[in-house]
Amino acid sequence: MNIKFDLKFLLAIALIFICVATRLFNLPANFTPIMAVALFSGVFFADKRIALLIPFSAMLLSDIFLGFHSTMIAVYFSFAVIVFLGMQMKNVSIKRVLGNSILGAVLFFLITNFGC
Repeated sequence: MNIKFDLKFLLAIALIFICVATRLFNLPANFTPIMAVALFSGVFFADKRIALLIPFSAMLLSDIFLGFHSTMIAVYFSFAVIVFLGMQMKNVSIKRVLGNSILGAVLFFLITNFGC
């Protein structure tokens, strides 16, 4: 096995478990790193399947403990859009990350509210 592949695989697993753990802790409302991880995975992982798998598996694993809800499709779709935003960032800069973070938050708000 390739060491570079192993490190990316370990990073993906670590990101999933960190996101699950932070969703299960009693943090302030809507304060979890899952959106940042979705954006990061879109930028960092060249394989689109892995980039989508990271936030989806973190959400699904934590939803098993937190409970499923009627707007799950809208929530998961919004995270797919955020991963796609990360995939579109060719050059990573503070301006682009900040802009895509704000755009991702606005899109998450719009998609999940129209999903109700």
